Amino acid sequence: MVQKHIQWEKSLFSSLTKDMLKFDALFDELTTREHIQLYSRLHLRKTRWVGHIVEWALKKLNLTYYQYKKSGT
Repeated sequence: MVQKHIQWEKSLFSSLTKDMLKFDALFDELTTREHIQLYSRLHLRKTRWVGHIVEWALKKLNLTYYQYKKSGT
């Protein structure tokens, strides 16, 4: 069960960060949190998990300090 969770986490992490790390895929008017929400919704079929995924990604990427800063600043 733990191994399955670790594989799922790695898969989700790579799919989210793959698109987010492209500079041309960032919108200046969106915050870090909003970018993660956007890409989570694009990659997930179950939108009820988006809130949990956003919190997890912010902590995993150590972006909690920047979560409300716009990417264009």
